[in-house]
Amino acid sequence: MLAPFASDSMTNLLAAIDVENFVAMKYLVVLMFSAAAGFLYLLVRDTSNETVAAITTLLAISNPLTVSYASQVMSEVPYMMWALLALWMLARGISRPGLWDNRWLLGGMAAAILAYYMRSVGIGLMGATVACLLLNRDWRRATAVAIGFAASIAPWLVRNHMAGGSAYMGQIVMVNPYRSDRGELSLFEFFLRMLVQAELYVIDFLPDAFLPSISEPSVAAAELGRREHYIAATLLIIAIIAILIVVLRMRGRRHFLICMYLVLIAGTMLAWPWAGSRFLVPAMPMLWIVIVSIVSGGRNWLQRRIGPMPTHWIVTLLFLLMMAANVDGLRSVARLSEGTYPAHWRDYFAAGDWLKKSSSPDAVISCRKAYLMYLASGRRSVTFDFEAPDLVLAGLDKAGADYVVVDRLPTPQTREHLVPALGAAPERFGFAYKLGDPGTWILEYSNPGPALSNGD
Repeated sequence: MLAPFASDSMTNLLAAIDVENFVAMKYLVVLMFSAAAGFLYLLVRDTSNETVAAITTLLAISNPLTVSYASQVMSEVPYMMWALLALWMLARGISRPGLWDNRWLLGGMAAAILAYYMRSVGIGLMGATVACLLLNRDWRRATAVAIGFAASIAPWLVRNHMAGGSAYMGQIVMVNPYRSDRGELSLFEFFLRMLVQAELYVIDFLPDAFLPSISEPSVAAAELGRREHYIAATLLIIAIIAILIVVLRMRGRRHFLICMYLVLIAGTMLAWPWAGSRFLVPAMPMLWIVIVSIVSGGRNWLQRRIGPMPTHWIVTLLFLLMMAANVDGLRSVARLSEGTYPAHWRDYFAAGDWLKKSSSPDAVISCRKAYLMYLASGRRSVTFDFEAPDLVLAGLDKAGADYVVVDRLPTPQTREHLVPALGAAPERFGFAYKLGDPGTWILEYSNPGPALSNGD
């Protein structure tokens, strides 16, 4: 769900500020995380009150999953910052009249566009905004905003079309985007994928995100290869209650923009070919808003039945339990941060460091994780094609590759696509450097000339 433009933008930004090490880049992401926390507080304060805003923000910024990405040089936190800024400004802009003189609405649109160019899932912000205006029967502004959003993303869509079509739309309908030979999904298979993804998120990734301590499988469950059943049952009950409350609130037009955005981003995650906790990171603030909103609504209901004092203690205890779960999870994050990279990642970054010292500044590197290799080497890096050997070689020629990195990362694409290409044309590759055992290899690549570089 990362738009290619995001990678280019981050690369250009880091180059412009002359970033020389990962620590400085991590500080930049931490600053964005801090800004995202501020925008979350402002958003919830406007839709609820300062107390609810403070509680929501505290729970969100102490969540172990979110914190684990708060310093990673990836697009999750920058996207989350722009998305929360957009939601805050759009909520204010929609509640105010006017269009061209409505700085909140225009500013929110600009932030939503930046979020989209950071990650393609940002299109959910645009859809939620138009849907909110349509619900308010604000036809004129809904039309104008829709046209504005369409015009803003048109250049990228045109660029994708001229380059052979949108890679993301193609990946969504493929059985396996890494294996194009397996073809596309039928309509039934597509809905089946969504059901499987929903099961993975409900049973696996959501428990890890919110209850990392109790979601760890027991020894018996690990041997059976399945999670504790009570976790799935509890989460399903919570999900059903949450959906009912969200629907009721949407009927009253409370938090409609937030709820619609959450629905759209959830739909995107279910349709996406891959599932994982990292895809939850941009949605985590919205989920905390829903959870705290549920507790707030329950507090009002309890007050009418058992009185304010017992309700106060019950809500306080619930908040402390949620904070305790976060703090306990943060201990695991802290332990992980004290360690070092696994050997395969350590060698991958060391390969980039060697290329930084030993290769020409204009060298082109072909590898599995191009953006990370760029950060480590400072050299232009491209991902090799996940295709048959002849197409991989043609891709190397087209990119003008000078080096290839044969890694031993857990992902299988190097073994499935790059290694067979080496065997198909060993004369084009020469030894340059090796790290570790089993090794991470850096090979020089020789382009045979125009006859093959056409790749057609």
